[in-house]
Amino acid sequence: MKSQSSPLTAGFTLIEVLVAAAIIALLIVILVPSLHHARSQTRRTMCMTNLRQIGAASWAYATAHRDKLPDADTLGLHAFRRAPGEVDPRDRGAIPETYGLAAILHTTRNLPGRSPVWICPAQSKQMQQYRNTYAFSISAYLTTKTLFQISRNDTQRQVPWVYDNYSWQPGLTGFKGPFSGYTIIAKQRYYPHLTTGGSLLTTRKEGATCALYLDGRVGVRRVSE
Repeated sequence: MKSQSSPLTAGFTLIEVLVAAAIIALLIVILVPSLHHARSQTRRTMCMTNLRQIGAASWAYATAHRDKLPDADTLGLHAFRRAPGEVDPRDRGAIPETYGLAAILHTTRNLPGRSPVWICPAQSKQMQQYRNTYAFSISAYLTTKTLFQISRNDTQRQVPWVYDNYSWQPGLTGFKGPFSGYTIIAKQRYYPHLTTGGSLLTTRKEGATCALYLDGRVGVRRVSE
């Protein structure tokens, strides 16, 4: 006499398999954007923490320099530089980098120039290879204005002091600018943050950058082509 198969050991029907596959696909559609958004938010938070530390070091520098931040000439007359000590491999005449905000704050012992603080985790690999991913202001009024004076000017205090770089190639290491042709063309720009104001943006051509402003605030600003 043949024994009958138990319902518990019977295989799945085709309909059951298709239903299970549809449920899994639906969960993927729901969860993947959420995970991507959460990862983006985490990287943005880390970037803003970096900027706050750079801000603290910058204000410490100002305290020791008559309430003034490094001016354009001190920074090397170019808004973005490799990490101190780095050499531009494209130019045989280049020498180790001594200009830029990271180099200045390293020299004054306010913040190590090769600290991980100088690298935003959301930046592209190409930008991270410079060992610094943050640009800085070289506005002319930094030469004459103190932080106190800037804080009383509604326009100047809202200018970014340090921000995620997306528009500059690093200056020639070890040499003072200004340099010609060191701007990243619009179609090649990479905005490191996809979120701003809690919304998820769909393209790197419409993204956001984190910025440390001259009034000490750290925030996110939306940028697009």
